[in-house]
Amino acid sequence: MLGQFTYWFFFILLAGCSTINAPATDNLKLRDAADARIDLGLGYLTTAQPQSAEKNLRLALEYQPKYSRAVAAMAYYYSYIGEVELAWQQYQQALTLKPLSGKIFNNYGVFLCQQQAFTEAMIYFEKAVLDERYQNKAESLENAGVCSLKAGNMASATHFFQRALRREPHLVVAKKQLALIEQ
Repeated sequence: MLGQFTYWFFFILLAGCSTINAPATDNLKLRDAADARIDLGLGYLTTAQPQSAEKNLRLALEYQPKYSRAVAAMAYYYSYIGEVELAWQQYQQALTLKPLSGKIFNNYGVFLCQQQAFTEAMIYFEKAVLDERYQNKAESLENAGVCSLKAGNMASATHFFQRALRREPHLVVAKKQLALIEQ
């Protein structure tokens, strides 16, 4: 009888433990689902299918409304379809959710450059480079170079392209643009 009691006691204890961990597991599943929807949504944008992209990005936000990656992806979507004010709002929210993200800094810099806010864009590209965890620093420097070209600042463009190539010598855009500037 005591053995059976011990068995049930441990069974109830284990059931209680798994119930305690369930919300964390559910949250991880929702994060994974959100990531899958984000990847799918961004994939649809690369194939010029904005309606399908929006559907998937909205689902990602339903799964994880405070997930900076989902919010930033929606910002990119709005930028893609030309909804500048909505894109700006989403980028602001993404920066609030993850204020030290090199990836968000870089993407926001690209957005700002598209809006011809060149000075502000440069600030965000530099912030991206300063993020120790951000691995695409050369890409941010290359983007800063392209933005400098759009602003008509050849000296700044040269500077950023050279910095980018010191980090990643194979960057095609930086090489090509630097060669054109030096002609």
